Amino acid sequence: MEAYLTTSGGEIIFPPQKILITNYMKSKKTIGILGGMGPAASSYMLSLIIKQMQSEYLAVQDQDFPNIILHSVGVQGFDEKGNITNEGAKQILAEAKKIEVAGAHVLLIACNTAHVLTHEIRQNLSIPFVSLVETTCQYVSKLGVKKVGILSSETSAEHDLYGVEFSKKGIASIYPDSSQKKLITEAIVSVMGGTNTNKESAVVESIGSSLLKEGAEIIVLGCTELPLLFKDVNSDKYVEPMNVAIQQILTTYNVSCTV
Repeated sequence: MEAYLTTSGGEIIFPPQKILITNYMKSKKTIGILGGMGPAASSYMLSLIIKQMQSEYLAVQDQDFPNIILHSVGVQGFDEKGNITNEGAKQILAEAKKIEVAGAHVLLIACNTAHVLTHEIRQNLSIPFVSLVETTCQYVSKLGVKKVGILSSETSAEHDLYGVEFSKKGIASIYPDSSQKKLITEAIVSVMGGTNTNKESAVVESIGSSLLKEGAEIIVLGCTELPLLFKDVNSDKYVEPMNVAIQQILTTYNVSCTV
């Protein structure tokens, strides 16, 4: 049973959240998610969308939620270090196009490392591709942060995926050392295989703490498996790129509907 306010004349007044949902429904759009890199992180991204709709927009009924196409793909030649072969890159581009053809109005990719293909993806699509990297850097920049620590796959670190974007905004980046990067890779593999325990969580959290001691003001969880290891991912010391990008998309869809 849904409650509504009424005037003395019996006129129905919708609660604010109902007006918000009603406005959203008038121009409801479809969010496309390219996942499978890895599957657990893709599932987590979907859950974040649902949770944000519930908490920020008070969505309850099925029709209150956005249409979502989650396409989970086993990309060939894409390992736990984030190495992408030419075959894998071509597959990512082809599968992203399938999501557009299926009716998505905007694309998210539930993998940070795949964002090394951002330019190629945008050239290949006619719908917007919302980058986890770009939205996160914009968010952190607004916080006034001058130095960030970045936890990521080894390939993302080699490409300085976040560092390049942060440098455009005058923000310095620091990474774990080579031995710590290997430990992060092992932790990522544990999430991919569903074998992660408190041990992996403690290791990654310790590495994050070491970057804070080195002067980082905030830690970016620059691999979509990493949030699944953190007990307190909503801590003000950690930024979760998927959450940031999803918030931007839902704000655009549910308020201005301009995408």
